[in-house]
Amino acid sequence: MYRILLVDDEKMELEALKNYIDWKTLGIDHVDTAKNGKAAYELVLDRQPDIVITDIQMPVMDGIDLAKKIYEWNRDIKIIFLTGYDDFAYVKEAFQVNAVNYILKPFSEESIAEVIHRAIKQIEKENLFQNSVDVMGKLLLQRLCTEEQTPEDRLLQELKQISGEKNDGRFGMVQFFQVFQKNLDRSMEKKLAEIETVWLDGSTLTFLIWGYVDFHDAAFRIQKILKDLTGKSYGGVWLKQSVEKEGLRAAWHQLKSWEKEIFYEEKGSLKPIQESFREPEGTGRKEYFRELESFKNQLEGLIRAGQDTEIGKLLAQAFTFFSEEKIEKEEVLQFLYRVSLKLERKIMPENREGKEKQRENQYENLRKCCCIEEARDYVDGILKIIEEKRNQQLGDCKSAYVVRKVQEYVRSHYSQSVTVEDMAAEIHFSANYIRTIFKEGTGQTILEYITNYRFEQACELLKNPKYKVKEVSMQVGYENVSYFCSIFTKRYGETPNEYRKKYL
Repeated sequence: MYRILLVDDEKMELEALKNYIDWKTLGIDHVDTAKNGKAAYELVLDRQPDIVITDIQMPVMDGIDLAKKIYEWNRDIKIIFLTGYDDFAYVKEAFQVNAVNYILKPFSEESIAEVIHRAIKQIEKENLFQNSVDVMGKLLLQRLCTEEQTPEDRLLQELKQISGEKNDGRFGMVQFFQVFQKNLDRSMEKKLAEIETVWLDGSTLTFLIWGYVDFHDAAFRIQKILKDLTGKSYGGVWLKQSVEKEGLRAAWHQLKSWEKEIFYEEKGSLKPIQESFREPEGTGRKEYFRELESFKNQLEGLIRAGQDTEIGKLLAQAFTFFSEEKIEKEEVLQFLYRVSLKLERKIMPENREGKEKQRENQYENLRKCCCIEEARDYVDGILKIIEEKRNQQLGDCKSAYVVRKVQEYVRSHYSQSVTVEDMAAEIHFSANYIRTIFKEGTGQTILEYITNYRFEQACELLKNPKYKVKEVSMQVGYENVSYFCSIFTKRYGETPNEYRKKYL
């Protein structure tokens, strides 16, 4: 619907024009009136009508002067003149100021309807063209930021040709990272008037905002709207000072370079970045391959052994290492992907179809973690499921009593020579029976449980500098220290002394 302003110094004609016509059927929902050109111009500035119908001859300011002043301010307003048969000299002058049509007095409903339809059709045509220009301008601004293979000068020239001076102002910029929800850019562009354009490049959501707004307030309002739409508090960065369009590409790449640092910040962290473009903090890439391999090998050994407590402790150490060294996000995700796959195989039996689906789900879930905190929560969730499943298996086992007694016996005698026969004698069941029941209830043999428990205790003892490796070996039931060291190295991918050095 559109707004129209009616201007005539004759009160009766003005009231007839306003009340005689059914404006709503013509697509007009607001009708304003003025009795001379001066009053009309003030209303134009205040109400911003789409169409003005004005008499030509009026006191104070006539229709021709009114039209000239309106076009100086806004050339999109459509002006239609009311004129008598003897005013054709004025009509000629009217068309020199780009009036779109004229209506002869006395007017009829049909004549009014005809010129209004023409004016609206012209408005719609111009709006369609302007929308196309606006869309092209927004796309060029996006390309100016992201399209490195195209020279900036060329894109700036195209932008000037399409948008003229519209995009000659200054801009602010806000970026959010790890955004995977589609069509957010379309939803967000209509939410705030200060947003010039928004786009998703990979998983980076960029907002280009007009330079006259408070960037701090705009950044946090955008973050809140994103959270309302998605339920997630995305982390990101915002430029503290405005930049001209010539500086947009450098600004976009500078903000994007902070993605790794934001990954290690608290969930939902939104940091201001100075225009001076300082480099993000961090140690940069280090030779951390050996450390990652060590963590991976140790975790694989613990997973095979079913030592849930030790798995949790070692993962906590790994996450501390990631955060301190600012390991590349992709390296962290790949590491956690391999570990979580091995963990989930304890939950879901492997088959070819299930294995492929498992891999797809695993990486997709990790990829959507917007910060290191979410990644840790995700892996901790898998550990919790494993623990719950194991407890359920144990609870469902009819011979849970036997399982518990075997575990108690091992914990009391692990530093000694332990045989299933001695254990069976104390529990008062046959050796074969307790072997079968224990395997059914825990998923591992008694020998595997003994070995796993011994090495779990060995890891704890090695953290205490007062014990020599030989003493640790003896305390966990291995008289031959060489054999103990070889088994330890095979399980954890490092010698007992190498393991110890990390805690001393």
